[in-house]
Amino acid sequence: NKVILRMLEKDLQKALSGSAERGFPPLIEDKLIAQLIGSLRKKDGVYSQGLWWSDEAKGTFVFVPTGYDYWCAASKPIEVETVYAVQKKLGNFRAAVTWLAEQFPRGVIGKDGRPRSLRPEEFSCKGEL
Repeated sequence: NKVILRMLEKDLQKALSGSAERGFPPLIEDKLIAQLIGSLRKKDGVYSQGLWWSDEAKGTFVFVPTGYDYWCAASKPIEVETVYAVQKKLGNFRAAVTWLAEQFPRGVIGKDGRPRSLRPEEFSCKGEL
C-alpha cells in the first residue's frame, strides 16, 4: 500500500524517472497517475489531498487534521518551542498537547498566515508564559 501526498514538480519527476545510478526503479510508471498526483493540493493545518494506492484499489482522499494531529506533528521550530513552553507550565506533554489542540487546533498563526509564538495573554492555564 502507498499513500502519496502532494508532490512538488521536481519530486514528481524523480518519482517518474527513478535513479538508475543508485539502482532505484521509478516509483510511478503510469503517466495518468502522475497527472493526478500533480493535481493534489494542501493547505497547512487545514487539509491535505492524497492518493491511496494498493494492489486492490486506487483513489483520492482528503485528510482534515484535528488539533491533536497538528500538535503531535509539530515540526517547525516555533511550534516545537510552543509545545515545550506549554508543557513547562502544565507539567507534561499530554496536557500541553491537549490544551493546544483545544485552544489552537490549527496552530498559533499570525496575521501573515505563518506560525508565531504564543503570547502570554493567550495562555489561560496555570501561570504565565
